[in-house]
Amino acid sequence: MKVLLVALASLIAVIAVSLTSVAIYFQDRGLLGTSIAGHDISRMTRQEATDLLLSESDAVRVALTVEGDTEYLTLSRLGTTVDVEETVSRAFERNETPWTRIMSMFHTEDYPVEVSVDNGKLTNYSQTFAEEKGKAPVDAEVSVDEETGEFEVSEAEVGHSVDLSELKAAAMQGARTLQSQQIDVQLVEIDPAVSTSQAQTVADEANSIVELPVEIHGRNDTHSPSATEKASWISISDEDDNFGEISIDEEAATAWVVALGHSTSVEPVAGVRNVNSRGDVTLTISSGSPGYLVNNEEEIAQALIEAIETKNEYSGSFAYDTIEQTYENRLIADGAETLAYAAAPGEKWIDVNLSNTTVTAYEGATPVHGPVYMVPGAPETPTVTGNFKVWAKVPSQTMEGFNVDGTRYRTEGVPWILYFHGGYAVHGAPWRSSFGWSGPGGSHGCVNMPVGPAKAIYDWASVGTPVVSHY
Repeated sequence: MKVLLVALASLIAVIAVSLTSVAIYFQDRGLLGTSIAGHDISRMTRQEATDLLLSESDAVRVALTVEGDTEYLTLSRLGTTVDVEETVSRAFERNETPWTRIMSMFHTEDYPVEVSVDNGKLTNYSQTFAEEKGKAPVDAEVSVDEETGEFEVSEAEVGHSVDLSELKAAAMQGARTLQSQQIDVQLVEIDPAVSTSQAQTVADEANSIVELPVEIHGRNDTHSPSATEKASWISISDEDDNFGEISIDEEAATAWVVALGHSTSVEPVAGVRNVNSRGDVTLTISSGSPGYLVNNEEEIAQALIEAIETKNEYSGSFAYDTIEQTYENRLIADGAETLAYAAAPGEKWIDVNLSNTTVTAYEGATPVHGPVYMVPGAPETPTVTGNFKVWAKVPSQTMEGFNVDGTRYRTEGVPWILYFHGGYAVHGAPWRSSFGWSGPGGSHGCVNMPVGPAKAIYDWASVGTPVVSHY
């Protein structure tokens, strides 16, 4: 009896030691009878099991045969991924405790492969296939005619590619079994993401916005954007998930309103007044005009945008700030206000008085040469009147032209010529013996002067000196 008990104790000890050894050995190794998709991973470390799963999944191919043409596709190409880490982790769940490691000796376990599919990548493959071997579908598009501002539609076209459901099922089966797959499929019709009718609906809505009446009133007129301008404010989304969503480009619409406001604004025009040395206004040469500056462009733009977004017509008016004009005071010489030309103090100018047939050179309101008697143009060829400036000085020149009767005249050695308007000039006339009269016998339009005074004024004047010819 004692011998039997000793033997039993020894057996139990051996079994305990054996089970303990098993529990320790399989602590970080695949348990006996453990497999993944039929691939035995018993006694493998986690890394070995991971490497096996990676190798097997990389080797899987889907042989896709379409109309006799076969292409061998990897799982990755079809957007199918084996989650190696999750799959291996599940296969090693029973390794967590010594008891589960020991109990695994008495049954087997085949773990499925964890698989995920990227539908976008699968769709991309289908589109690539259609472009290369089938026919890619063509989405209908909405575009605007740059000349008319009308939104138009290009027709959609049906494409031909492989059936994604069959392809996805084959890829999933290959990933789950870690076995290559063979499928033979026919091309199927692929509808475009955007149909012609969908695009036409969007175009019609956009055109209805373009047709909305818009009026903005300025100070004296009314402005409306053209169809092309309104069309430029409309944005149409071409993203697949929200195709046809219409929005208003607020920045573009606001820019149009602001530019319009600026175009209707008016800059003030400064007036000009003659002022003597005492500061008295002797003459208002020009009164100028006030300016008007739009002050509500942003409000108009926002109201316009809100009306368009709610598909309502819009009418609004610009408001203006008035900017009073300023005056430029032009200092004139004391006494110049009574003369034909209101000269500045010391300013040189030539007075051609056709009423008393005199020429006087002034500095400000002070005569420095003259008055000198002269002979103006004859009645048929009168001297021009107005305010001019000396544009050329010629010491001597031959003058020629046509008389009233059509005959030619030619006068050589005309001295001390001051041209002030085209061919009109003040010059010396040595061929004349008397001055201080007008009428028949006068010049062809020039102001004829005695040679001495003509030279004195010629030497005194410069190009740009004002010449005032008047009655």
